[in-house]
This record gives sequence, structure tokens and C-alpha cells, in this order.
Amino acid sequence: MTTISAPPSTRAGLFAEARRSVRDVRSLMTFRVAGLRGRSRRGAKIAIAIFVLLTVASAIIPAFGVGAGTSSRALDIAVLLPTAYLAFLATVTLSIVGAGGGRELLPRDEGVGFPISPTTDHLGALLLAPLNIAWMIQAWALLGFSAFAAGLTNLWATQILVLAWLIAATALAQALAWGVEWIRRGPYGVLIVRTLGITLGVVAGILVATHQVTGLLDHSPTVALVTAVFAGHDGT
Repeated sequence: MTTISAPPSTRAGLFAEARRSVRDVRSLMTFRVAGLRGRSRRGAKIAIAIFVLLTVASAIIPAFGVGAGTSSRALDIAVLLPTAYLAFLATVTLSIVGAGGGRELLPRDEGVGFPISPTTDHLGALLLAPLNIAWMIQAWALLGFSAFAAGLTNLWATQILVLAWLIAATALAQALAWGVEWIRRGPYGVLIVRTLGITLGVVAGILVATHQVTGLLDHSPTVALVTAVFAGHDGT
């Protein structure tokens, strides 16, 4: 079977744009950090340290809890993990959609005088996504639940997969949210987005009314993720 790939010139252009966007994001981050002075700079360092400490604590401490990895409560949490992973993707997507594409390294009004490419804008918004308090709380909860469900055995392997899911889900949510924002800014965009929202709400209501939610969740792709998480936990 013949596979279709992008022409070398197109691939080169994509790589060049990616490298340029990384450089632009690095410059914008440096610019934003340089704007912090005195107490603001110290506050930012303290906030980053607290974020890292809470993330590490969430990923490790629950594994030392009574019954972690062995009790019926740990099993109950493991059963609910696929839904929790899927809920993370859904809520992060809705949060970014509600923010009009997410946070920005450079506000749109400043972008008039200092234009940046859409790729740079998207990458910057992706990097700033964890600054959302909803993202933080859900990430800590998923790390903690996974640690308690898995226990201490190969905890590092479990949490590597959870972190990989957090990154992948955030990137996917950002892409979906920017897709919605692209539609919203097009012809009849607001009407289309509202129609899609209403349609999704109606479908969700029908699924709940007909008691099909549990069956759909049992076939969620995140079930395979939880299987992989506990395969890493078992060392297989």
C-alpha cells in the first residue's frame, strides 16, 4: 500500500516554522519574566516552588496511605480512573474553549504592534495551560488517585504514564479548543458553535435518560490507558 507523505519542501517549511515558534516563545517568556520586579519576581519563584512540591506530594504521598494498592477502596478508585482521565480531557477542553483559546503569552491588543505567528500563539497557550487552577487541581487529583490505586510497587512507572496522559490530554484539549475558536471567528461562527453546544447537550441528556452513559464509559479509550498504567505498576 502506498503512503502519501508531505513533499520535502513542505516538511522543511513545517520544521522551520516549528523551530521559529520555539524561539519566539522562548523570547516571549523571557520578556514576560523580565517584566517581574522585586516582590513580584520573588512571588513567582515561590509559586513555582509550591506548584512543584504539591505535584510531587500528590504523586507520592497517597501511595503510603493505609490500603494503598491492596484494599477494596483502592480497587474502587482504579475502576473509576478511566472516567476521571476522560473527565480531565473534557473539563480542560471546556475551560480553554470558554477562555477563547486559552491564555496568551502576548495579549491580542499588543499583538498588533508585535505580530506573532498562530503556531507561536498556540504553543504559548499550551505552555500556560497548567497555570489554570482547574488544571492544577485535577492533575493533582489524578496523580493522587493513581498513586493510591497502584500503591508503592513501581510507582514511578505508574506516574510516568499519568504525566504522559496529562501532557497529551492538555495538547489535545488545546487543539480542540483552538478548532472551536477558528470556527467561531469564521462566517456564522457564533451560530455554529452555539448549535454544536446545544446538540452536545441534547445528546448528553439522551444518554443519561436512556442509561447508556456507563456502557459508553466502559468503552472509553482511557480504559486502555488505565490498563497500561497498571501494567507498568505490575512491571509487565
